[in-house]
Amino acid sequence: MDTNKMREQFEEFMRRKPKRMRGAYLRAFEAGWKSSREAVVVELPGAEGYGFSEDAAQAMRDECANAIEAQGLKVAP
Repeated sequence: MDTNKMREQFEEFMRRKPKRMRGAYLRAFEAGWKSSREAVVVELPGAEGYGFSEDAAQAMRDECANAIEAQGLKVAP
């Protein structure tokens, strides 16, 4: 499941909670969400050995890294 979809589902859950309870839930969620994003690091394979130019492989790798980082995750250097 897309991480943005999970977040949307949680936010919908929060809207159904009484206002007096939302602050504590949101603080816990934000801390947990941030920690979970920082804990996940994706290691991509190198750009060599794919049967096409190394420049094309590197471009594909860079696009993959950008897509992963757009989801709030880190890509190993």
